[in-house]
Amino acid sequence: MKFSFSDQQKLTTSGFTLIEMVTVIGIFVVVTGIILANLPSFRSSSALDLVAQEVATQVRGAQVYAMSTVVSDTTGNVFGYLLQIPPTGTPGSKDFKLCACTTINSYDLCRNSCRNLSSASPESADAKYIESYHLGGKVEFGAGEVNLYFKRPMGSLYCGPGGCDSSFPIKVTDRVNSRWIVVGSSGSISITNRPPEIPIQ
Repeated sequence: MKFSFSDQQKLTTSGFTLIEMVTVIGIFVVVTGIILANLPSFRSSSALDLVAQEVATQVRGAQVYAMSTVVSDTTGNVFGYLLQIPPTGTPGSKDFKLCACTTINSYDLCRNSCRNLSSASPESADAKYIESYHLGGKVEFGAGEVNLYFKRPMGSLYCGPGGCDSSFPIKVTDRVNSRWIVVGSSGSISITNRPPEIPIQ
């Protein structure tokens, strides 16, 4: 079989040109730069979502405490469980706690007593310290004090004689992005990245 000079020339000239290779590398560099530029905000958003899920889980846990008949300290002298979230900017504002309320239908007494309770001082006349939780990293609560009182035995929200708002928003923020855990008076819990159209507690 014979090859002509023109056939050999065709075989040696096939492949990518320098311009094509530079163009592909340039596109790759631009796409990589865009991905790397957005990576920190993606990580921050993911961490915030995880914290919001954890707070929502603890809210649900407080409700379950109030509905449970097998948890210790759910005898006749415990009338509800209070999840207390401190206001932003106060000492321990990244810590929130769960207290058992021991005075019947006394929302204010339990709320005031729970503020001063800790593992070192776990009991008062109106409340008992159960446990506390800590927000990790740069995430913090972004609103005023929130108190969620779940009344035994049904786990319904109790807010004192004046009744409850339709929902209670809890804001968590890393000072760049924010999430709101919205607790409905019916017991529903949802997470949103937009401010709810109700006053922040």
